[in-house]
Amino acid sequence: MISNNPSNIKKVQKKDLVVTTSVESAELLIRKHKYNTLIYDTEDISPILAEAGRKNIKVMSFPEYISTGDTVSKITNTLKKTLISRSKSKKVYRQAVISVWSAKGGVGRTTLVKALSEALPKDLRILILDLNLRDGGSDLSYMLRLPVLPHMGMYLRQRDRESFERNLVEFRNNIYIMQVPPKLNLVSDINADDIRQMIDYGRTLFDFVIIDLPNEDNEFVRTALEYSNKVLVLTSATEAEIKRIAESCSSYDYSLVVVNPVSRMWRTLIGVLNAPVLEVKDLDAEAEDILAEVV
Repeated sequence: MISNNPSNIKKVQKKDLVVTTSVESAELLIRKHKYNTLIYDTEDISPILAEAGRKNIKVMSFPEYISTGDTVSKITNTLKKTLISRSKSKKVYRQAVISVWSAKGGVGRTTLVKALSEALPKDLRILILDLNLRDGGSDLSYMLRLPVLPHMGMYLRQRDRESFERNLVEFRNNIYIMQVPPKLNLVSDINADDIRQMIDYGRTLFDFVIIDLPNEDNEFVRTALEYSNKVLVLTSATEAEIKRIAESCSSYDYSLVVVNPVSRMWRTLIGVLNAPVLEVKDLDAEAEDILAEVV
């Protein structure tokens, strides 16, 4: 599906679709993968109609897709079959964007990001997009002992796909990281469109994108949350955290990961959020259980 409309994207978050925000990225996806249907809203898709025709891809508008009723389930079932390219004994992961957020610092958010990336199958290409923009660098860079270069500031000099690929840090054979620079002035001109573009490149180039978000509620965080398939909210379930989560995440598809709750009454407190809850004691050891909540 090609869309720049957050409302439309939210409507299909739970459907088995790959969403991209530009015709250019859609063309790359169509060349790389096999699809049965191309859905669009207001985007001019004329540049890729010929390619879609050559591959016998059905083209339909977003209103047409929403109004097809039972046909929708047939389309998504067909898409599921075409996306299964690995052994039946393995869980199938499709291109997805997972954001990890918390209402306060020090609860293990970056530890969870690392654990999730390492728990995914080794034959998947995984991108970690670090958005902890602050002077001195991020916790992720320190935790993983990443080299200072390259970083996001270098990508922002050109803002194209080649620059994005060139400025990723290879952490493992299958895990790549777009890290923040050590000084904020190196990304002083970053904006919400840059966040959207990096997520879009991530969808195109990788099987799985994990976004490490700061415990803030700003334009960059909201943009990442809007363009994520799922949000994992890490919390120790204090009353203040619950209130902030309710204020910040009500419009997103999120699950709560409760680690080391501070109160025996935490289940009562967290009940007001009306979201799926997973209690864990060890983020590293239970990463696969957490993954099962989002894929």
